[in-house]
Amino acid sequence: MNFNFGADQGTMFESSAIRKVRVRQETNPAFAQYAPGHLGRVARIERSLAGDAPGIVVAGATYRGVGIPACIASARQAADALTAEVAAEAGARGTGTGTGTGTGTES
Repeated sequence: MNFNFGADQGTMFESSAIRKVRVRQETNPAFAQYAPGHLGRVARIERSLAGDAPGIVVAGATYRGVGIPACIASARQAADALTAEVAAEAGARGTGTGTGTGTGTES
C-alpha cells in the first residue's frame, strides 16, 4: 500500500487505487441487471443443452434472477429437469424409476 504524507506530519492519505475501489463499491449497491434479450439467450442455451448435452442444466444468478429466492427457484427447476431426464431414461430402459427394493426381483 502506498501512502502519501500531507503537509501535516502524521496525516496519511490513501493511494488512488484504494480510493477507486471504495468509490466503486459505494456507487454500485444495486443488483445486477441483465441486458435486453437476456432471457431469450438463456432459453437458447437451455434448448441447445437439452439437445446436445442431455444431463447438463444451468442454474443460478447468471441465468434467471439475482436474488436468493430466484437462485433457489432456479436450482429447483434444474433439479426437476434432471429428475425428469433420469426418470425418462429409466422408463426407456424398462428399469422403472428406482422405487423398488434394489434386490433385482421386482416385476
